[in-house]
Amino acid sequence: MERTSSTQVVDRVVAILEVIASAGAEGCLLKEIIAALGLKRATAYRLVDSLRSHGLVRVSPDGHRFLIGYRFLSLGGQASATSTLSDIARPSLLRLASEFGDTFFLFAHDGYENVCLDYREGNYPTTSYARGVGGRVPLGVGQAAIAVLSNLPEGERDEIIAHNHEILAGPYGIDMEKLQREVVDCRERGYTLGICSNRIPDHTGIGIAIFDNRKRVVGAISCSILVGRFVAEKRNRMIVAMRAEAQVIEKQINPLDPMLTGPVRPRLAVRG
Repeated sequence: MERTSSTQVVDRVVAILEVIASAGAEGCLLKEIIAALGLKRATAYRLVDSLRSHGLVRVSPDGHRFLIGYRFLSLGGQASATSTLSDIARPSLLRLASEFGDTFFLFAHDGYENVCLDYREGNYPTTSYARGVGGRVPLGVGQAAIAVLSNLPEGERDEIIAHNHEILAGPYGIDMEKLQREVVDCRERGYTLGICSNRIPDHTGIGIAIFDNRKRVVGAISCSILVGRFVAEKRNRMIVAMRAEAQVIEKQINPLDPMLTGPVRPRLAVRG
């Protein structure tokens, strides 16, 4: 289906906000936005200036760089006034991190990706594919992503694997045959141990899907642990504990939670 001009504008605006947000406190120049997204200068300036007029983007004190605007603080406060998935799952992540000493994550399904909503570190903090709250991971990479992928309807799952194939097999070095087998195994046993990639090969973990009251997978909890700490006895205890916490989370899910998404939608490239 052909995308309308209004949809293209929304895609571009979201992409601009992501570029500016990724620049952090330093902010970014207009030319950096143009280079990152391939926009024409006039188009980039018009969109950034519109975002600035709405308070979603602000200008640095030197007048040259753009930063995320303060209006996002008020919008975030309004959104958090309802009980969201991250609010519900936080006590579970804290309990797990305290009991096992490792890092536990909450992910939500968003199109072809998982997005990290929260994480809690224990005494043995580790790295992850997401690299923090808001980080996005292609479905197929990491335990949480495989847990989500394995519980999607077959047609949707096949579409996502086909769409993500290039990045999975390329930059992440995922063995696609092993991924397909792990998806099947995860559906049968109710959890995944993931499969190795070339990004963080010295880490492993567990992923367990989270379902809403209509039995649709909406996300997953997972852990990241050094291979040397992942002994069989600990693995078995973790599986039991994470399953129990997943059930605690599922019983409290708000069906109107704005964090929970609907059908798969592509994150389209932006062009000038």
